[in-house]
Amino acid sequence: MRQTRRALTILLAACTIALSAPLAEAQPRRDTGIDLTTVRPPSPAKQDDPPTIRSYFLLALLVAAAVGANCIPSKRGHQD
Repeated sequence: MRQTRRALTILLAACTIALSAPLAEAQPRRDTGIDLTTVRPPSPAKQDDPPTIRSYFLLALLVAAAVGANCIPSKRGHQD
């Protein structure tokens, strides 16, 4: 059993090394044609307003669900 496990471990390590060697040699492309010294992040065109009414409605719904769940009596007997 140990010999089989050891052989499988060695085989797995050899396959991993053999398959990852071409990936280690791959060089990233450096000729992109973009001057990285002048690149700036894009600015948003329009600031969105958050939906105020919908947010308050969702908050009220969640609070009502939490209060309603706490109002349900537990079904425990006198022996608990």
